[in-house]
Amino acid sequence: MSNWDILNPQIIKWRGLGPGAADQQRELLELRLGVEPIAARFAATRMSDESAAELLKSAVGMREALRANDSFAFFDADASFHRLLLEGAENLVMAQFAETISAVLHVRNYLPSTTLEVGSVQLHFELAQALVDRNPSLAQDLATQIVSQTLQEINQNA
Repeated sequence: MSNWDILNPQIIKWRGLGPGAADQQRELLELRLGVEPIAARFAATRMSDESAAELLKSAVGMREALRANDSFAFFDADASFHRLLLEGAENLVMAQFAETISAVLHVRNYLPSTTLEVGSVQLHFELAQALVDRNPSLAQDLATQIVSQTLQEINQNA
């Protein structure tokens, strides 16, 4: 495994369906904890108004999918949200990480311990609003909360 391209979205999807799926989720969430909060801080000052509006639409999509109990639509909207967040940092390296995160989120749909949470959707809305309001500190804090909460959920169910 040390020679695998473990950030490759195809590898993530493949591993996400195997016996090490929870370990992969934990490892990638720990990496996201180091990347996404800083990306959110940057996005709060760099993201275009149009991208911020699209990000807010993704949060609305998450809420609608939660209400419909549609996990596929939920994780599609969640992946869109995080892609826009990472791209909004206007950092090519962070933006390239968006495909990796998208694969991780789509794999979560297949984990038996995954639940759709109202609290998570609320945090995504608050983060979207912090980006619209151009509040870097709050955006960073909320991104940390989102990833930390998911990491805690994965660790509890491991």
